[in-house]
Amino acid sequence: MRINNISSNVGGNRMTPRTKARRYSVASDLSIKYKHLIWTPQQLAEAEPDSVTAIYVRRSPRPGEDDTLSLENQITNALKECEARSWVNVALFLDQSVSASNPRKPRPEYTRMIEALKSGVLARAICRDNERLYRLPLELEDLISLLDSKDFPVYLTHDAHFDLSTPGGRLNARIRVDINRSMVEEMAKKRNLTELERVRQGMPSTGRAKFGYTKTEDKTSYTIVPEQAAAIRDGYNYVLALGGTLAEVSRRWNKAGFTNTAGNAFDWDTVKAALLAPELCAMRAYQRTTYLYDSAPEPVAPWLAELTPGNWEPIVTRQEWEAMKAVLTRTLSEKGNHKRYMGSGIYQCGPVDECLPLRSHWASGYLYYVCRRECCGKQHTSVRADRIDEYVTGLLMGYLQSPEQYEAFMATGKDDAESARAQAAAKEAKRSEIEATQEEMAEMYFAGQISKKAFLAGEARAKRELEALGETEAVAEAPARLTEVPWDQVYREWEDLDIEAQQNILSQVFPEIIVFPTGKTSKKPPIEEYVHVYDYRGRLLPLAEDEETQATRLAQRAMAAKHDQELVAAMRQWA
Repeated sequence: MRINNISSNVGGNRMTPRTKARRYSVASDLSIKYKHLIWTPQQLAEAEPDSVTAIYVRRSPRPGEDDTLSLENQITNALKECEARSWVNVALFLDQSVSASNPRKPRPEYTRMIEALKSGVLARAICRDNERLYRLPLELEDLISLLDSKDFPVYLTHDAHFDLSTPGGRLNARIRVDINRSMVEEMAKKRNLTELERVRQGMPSTGRAKFGYTKTEDKTSYTIVPEQAAAIRDGYNYVLALGGTLAEVSRRWNKAGFTNTAGNAFDWDTVKAALLAPELCAMRAYQRTTYLYDSAPEPVAPWLAELTPGNWEPIVTRQEWEAMKAVLTRTLSEKGNHKRYMGSGIYQCGPVDECLPLRSHWASGYLYYVCRRECCGKQHTSVRADRIDEYVTGLLMGYLQSPEQYEAFMATGKDDAESARAQAAAKEAKRSEIEATQEEMAEMYFAGQISKKAFLAGEARAKRELEALGETEAVAEAPARLTEVPWDQVYREWEDLDIEAQQNILSQVFPEIIVFPTGKTSKKPPIEEYVHVYDYRGRLLPLAEDEETQATRLAQRAMAAKHDQELVAAMRQWA
């Protein structure tokens, strides 16, 4: 007998591509092959009460394992059962690569089937065995409560059928789900203990190798992939030293032909995961509670979890990794919330005591940097952006081509860098001490030498200490980014950098750029008179000691005085 359903004769025609785009389907190849069995919500709503047979199939394969064959086998057996019993209206509900053991992970098709059951259109359900349908006792009890007043049998193609509307059927289902749950917990216990032993020996986690590495033949360690490691170091250099964006890193990696661990092109999100993988500094994420309790809390991102040493060679140092973590997790920018012009948020308004940053504004086809009127009152700052950007960029290029300025800039941050390295070393030693104590407590707990209460108390205390240490470390290791890259490299790549990278460099070399109003006269003063640029040593530019510079300095002083400001740092250049 032919298996049929409502969708085979709706409207009397085959579905057009436009209609197919609107129909409900699941993300798998099988949903295309069995599309005539997948009903839309509208079709289910229009069906007659108790007229539809639900086929539910599910499989949660291990990573890298194909579940198509198993799912197709479940569908074929269910269709044979329907044909033998002359059930013609059949609706397929297919959850591919979805687990029923984890209550935190939803099963979309199972939920859709339950909604159809509540609406009264389903007459029965077919699946391979009860493990496909549910594995949690609470989930079974919810299903029993739903079917309390319904005659809704569940048919199993590879087991005895049972009816959840009868006492015997409910007893049978409860016994089975308890047995299945016990088996799942026992398997989880063995898996977690095995994983704990891998952690103790410094082996990598199971699953795909991280970008930059490949696993050894025995899966117990990592081997560096030179080309990918070079790309990672380039990404670290671009983000930390030049202040570049993850989107630009993804474009560079994609252009070089790299793919992420799933074999797809990189985007900013996967680049972030690749750069923040603890494996890069020979560490691995260890979420300890997941190895002791089946009802563990929701896992956190690897870079937020506890870290344990790995047995492979690092690509970057721990200090570099912590610096990257501090940069990429400091803020969350919404899509589109980025700077588009070099001076936005960098240039400051001169007439305001607090020196608030200027914002960009288009008027009459030109881009202007303008102040907030409510702060400046009548002294409104509004100047052409192209003139200021050209002037400031010219000053910056002069600095980037000067070896003397580079040496002076390096000297200013040398003491701070040494202090930061000393603090980082001390914190790393403290971190190792805490982690060693944690490992010792875990071994004592598994050996039965301490109670569960004592272990949990010590674990909570160690976690608090690590969290406090991590916060302090992120502040202490905030990188002096530009000191890590030769200025001649920055000069060569300046035009290719995005706005955020340019702003990062500009704010380090010229930390203070103050812009004053030019007035409403048609004749504007020289730009150096109303744009005051201070370098990293607090010196007002230009620096040359000649009569022309002396005249410019007097004009700058007059411009500042006109707006009730003083050139406090102007005399430092003569010291």
